[in-house]
Amino acid sequence: MAKNEEDIQAMLKDLENDPNVDKFEVYTGKLVDYKAEEGERQKLWIDSGKQSSFPIKYISGEAPVGDNEISLSKLASKELSKKEGESITLLLGENEKTLKITGIYSDLTNGGKTAKTDFRIDEGESKWTVIPVKLLESSYSRDFSEKYSQRYSFARFADTKTYLKQIFGNTITMVESISKVALVASLFLVFLIVSLFVRMIYLKDRGQNAVLKAIGFNNCSLYLQYMIKTIFSLIACILFGNILVLSIGDRLAAEILSVTCVHGIHFIRNPIFTYLFIPFSMLLAAMFATAIGVKGMRKMNIALFLKEE
Repeated sequence: MAKNEEDIQAMLKDLENDPNVDKFEVYTGKLVDYKAEEGERQKLWIDSGKQSSFPIKYISGEAPVGDNEISLSKLASKELSKKEGESITLLLGENEKTLKITGIYSDLTNGGKTAKTDFRIDEGESKWTVIPVKLLESSYSRDFSEKYSQRYSFARFADTKTYLKQIFGNTITMVESISKVALVASLFLVFLIVSLFVRMIYLKDRGQNAVLKAIGFNNCSLYLQYMIKTIFSLIACILFGNILVLSIGDRLAAEILSVTCVHGIHFIRNPIFTYLFIPFSMLLAAMFATAIGVKGMRKMNIALFLKEE
């Protein structure tokens, strides 16, 4: 952030004259007073600037337009007990300004409690200034960052991917960690349940297996029977599980993530990982568990079990 307004104005002038720049906008973040329901002064983090220049997706409603509208983050609207269509009163200097709430959006910055206005707020000190820039050609991004970083050392420049990683990096890492733990746990559960179930069935069927071996069935044939039953059962469970994921899984995960201030999230699946790697891993775990469950078949005392049968 610049130490004085002259540095920012000089950079804005360069951006305006840069032939590679398609458009840019200045957004400033400030802590602004507002009047609570009890009449007390409270603080709210507000990002001000023309919202239509670089629009975001709203959970409900739309971006504010003009001088009499404001939008709130999901967590801020919950804390303030405000909904779309209601109003909030800002205390700008000695004046009060009542704004209509036009939309609710998801946010991670500043604890998830923020607001946005389309007009610039002059009162108070800017805590930070963000200047999103759209280039005519994305290939110019690296040269652009290097050029302006050398010219304006007070500012930090990052492309969209880097910026999103800085904002959502912790959340993405958390989701990846949860996915890995869930995969390992699911494979362990598949192995444990299948091995115990197959072992129980195998012990129950020892007499029947002894009869089959006595009339000519070999160990491979008996192994294959258990494998086929296990594989078909697991395939049915995987299909049922995918139906649940596609129907309610995403919504359930989104509700869990809403605790971290991330609302209205949509998951993008990796088809190879989701529909190939995971089912294949589960099948391998089930097949290994089946082999463990029928352990001892080769050393079966056929005469003893035929007598019991």
